[in-house]
Amino acid sequence: MQLYVVVHELCRQGKAAIKEGNSLLVKLGDPHISELDIGVYTLECDERTLTRHIEELETEKRVAVQEAKMYVAKNMRQAARSCLRKKHVLDSCIEKRTSALNNIRLLLTHIHEAKSDAKVLEAYKLGVAALKSTLKGSGLTEDSVADTMVQLEEVLDVHHEIQTALAQPMEAEDDLEDELAELLTPQNTLEKQLKELNVPTDLLEPLDTVPASPSCLKMPTMEPAL
Repeated sequence: MQLYVVVHELCRQGKAAIKEGNSLLVKLGDPHISELDIGVYTLECDERTLTRHIEELETEKRVAVQEAKMYVAKNMRQAARSCLRKKHVLDSCIEKRTSALNNIRLLLTHIHEAKSDAKVLEAYKLGVAALKSTLKGSGLTEDSVADTMVQLEEVLDVHHEIQTALAQPMEAEDDLEDELAELLTPQNTLEKQLKELNVPTDLLEPLDTVPASPSCLKMPTMEPAL
């Protein structure tokens, strides 16, 4: 009685629904009971009923098998055959009930999947609306993104040019190479300078034949006078 009062109070608040018929159907959280709700409830009741019937038939079949074994042990062949016939009838009934139960469970599975798909679709719609609102509020458009990428490319080009300019050497490499060549060839430099002074180069000994110091010079020998 108290439960009935609570349910009616929830119905008054719009948090539950009641449908009276062969059985009392109560739905919580929603003030309306749809035809789909009634269909699902009916299928679930049929599922429970068929499951109970199959369990009862399985029990009867096991009893029939035990009785057949008992009659065989007592050498009562006709009674044993009767028990086996009953077992075959029960097998046929179990098979039919099981097939019906599988169909009901399949229908319930499809119904639950359809409900889940509807929720997923609704979530997709909410997500699309939220994304559109975010893009609109942030100003993200295809044109703005393209302009930003162009500006970024220009800035990177300028930065590359600056780095290239900073990396250039202070002196020309050609001048350094010429100076290095002059340091490595002193003989050629001396000959060049003598040519500029119009001094014949055949009057000079090669650099490698010049004595290292005056002490190494040979003095001419003086012969005594007769």
